[in-house]
Amino acid sequence: MKIKEENFDKFLMVSPFGEIDAVTSTELEESLTKGVSGGKDRIILDLAEVPYISSAGLRVFLKITKLIYGKGKFVLSRPQPNIRDLINMAGLNNFIKIFDNLDDAKKEINQ
Repeated sequence: MKIKEENFDKFLMVSPFGEIDAVTSTELEESLTKGVSGGKDRIILDLAEVPYISSAGLRVFLKITKLIYGKGKFVLSRPQPNIRDLINMAGLNNFIKIFDNLDDAKKEINQ
């Protein structure tokens, strides 16, 4: 898996490329945690190029949500249908906002 990080004035956008599983979730967690510890409390995780997420990946989403809770925002953008279904089945959509396009995610994160 590759990870692209883009720093904007008000937020960080992290875009993984490839599967997020037990092996690669550690790299994603480090990238997101580094962003939060570096002062970025508004994060978009762009999932457009992620074909698969395991429970280890979902755990990363929970950890970052807890780190940011009460201070900022963590949103997901452009998940593929199977990824969205998995997130919904796990119930994460009840407290992590999911956007079908990047523009809506950016609008939300900048509010």
